[in-house]
Amino acid sequence: MFEKLLSLIGVKRQRQEPSENKKKHKRCKCPICTEPIAKCVLTSCGHTFCEYCLEQSMIYSSSCPLCRKKIIRTSSIPCKSIDSYVYSQLSDKQKESYVLRMRQIAKWNEEKKLKNTKVGMKIDALDTEGVWCSAIIRLKIDNGEKDPFLYVHYAGWDSSYDEVISESSYRLAPAGFYTSKNIPKYRMGSIVGVNDIGN
Repeated sequence: MFEKLLSLIGVKRQRQEPSENKKKHKRCKCPICTEPIAKCVLTSCGHTFCEYCLEQSMIYSSSCPLCRKKIIRTSSIPCKSIDSYVYSQLSDKQKESYVLRMRQIAKWNEEKKLKNTKVGMKIDALDTEGVWCSAIIRLKIDNGEKDPFLYVHYAGWDSSYDEVISESSYRLAPAGFYTSKNIPKYRMGSIVGVNDIGN
């Protein structure tokens, strides 16, 4: 009401610019979850997200959630300096919540690691098109002191799609970790979205 009265007599009230502190907090937030960025990853297009948020987004789309440029999982890099900066900008109460989120992300990262792999074991594997598929370990290849390699066969596909992938690769997860979710899947050689399945 006061603004309207001032405008009627030709006086404009100066708009208050957001405080520098609010600008900092906005830059520290993940654009997906709108929480302070936890376990920051930087995409090839220059945007920052929580590691968990970006990975969940990439299950459904291989585009950056902000600018829609095509990105690949291997092009995103962890950025500990941003993690440190974000943490330094938080209040004590926010720091407690942040530490809890970091623990949850660490637990999630641990749960998605393959353990006690053996030939014949069913797993989830991310194919070269960015789609999580059911797969079977056909061969375990010793790699000296490093993680072994796994010869992976994609269930329902011929052997020309088989791959050799490091056991510790982000492209492998326990059976059902991703494929049990309502995510894009293949049907008759093409990728179908979640809304297309069942039609």
